[in-house]
Amino acid sequence: ITGAPFQTLAALVDKSLLRRDSAGRYEMHRLLQQYAHEALRTDPVAKQRAEDRFCDYYSRFLHEREGWLRGSKQAEALQAIAAVFDNVRQMWHLADARGNVEAFGRALTSLGMFYAIRCWNQEGARAFGEAARRLSAASQAGDSQGHESRQQDMVLGQLLAWQGYFAHQLGQQREAQALLERSLDLLRRHPSPR
Repeated sequence: ITGAPFQTLAALVDKSLLRRDSAGRYEMHRLLQQYAHEALRTDPVAKQRAEDRFCDYYSRFLHEREGWLRGSKQAEALQAIAAVFDNVRQMWHLADARGNVEAFGRALTSLGMFYAIRCWNQEGARAFGEAARRLSAASQAGDSQGHESRQQDMVLGQLLAWQGYFAHQLGQQREAQALLERSLDLLRRHPSPR
């Protein structure tokens, strides 16, 4: 995420400012994280870049595990996602706050599958519902055009489908049906080329 060279990371580990966990990920002490957040607040441009890189990294991380979740590496994928799930939640929150259609598009299938497999239906319904509301409001405001509009409709349709799935799992059949019908309407606007 930071783009720091290995030598820099190794030097920070040597100075006990970072540590590596058993999976090889670098971790920073909470106090240092707080300090970094405060420093970024004084530089909005740097903060935006850091948050964009964070969203990009974790949305790609989820996207790369989509095939694993469908196949023989499902247990490994679930474990990998669970190990960084606080960061995944943060990525989803940042993507939602910015209406980051690309991050949603990359991450939503893996995240939906993770919630479904774990039976975290309430959290799934909430996360996908908030994202769908944000994109729906942006879509109604006419913030995008052409290809962006198509992509936004496709991602919104998928978010609504997952939200409908979770509503169904929670026994909210009428809401699930309405969400799934709305999802189909959006997805049918832009049929995939064959």
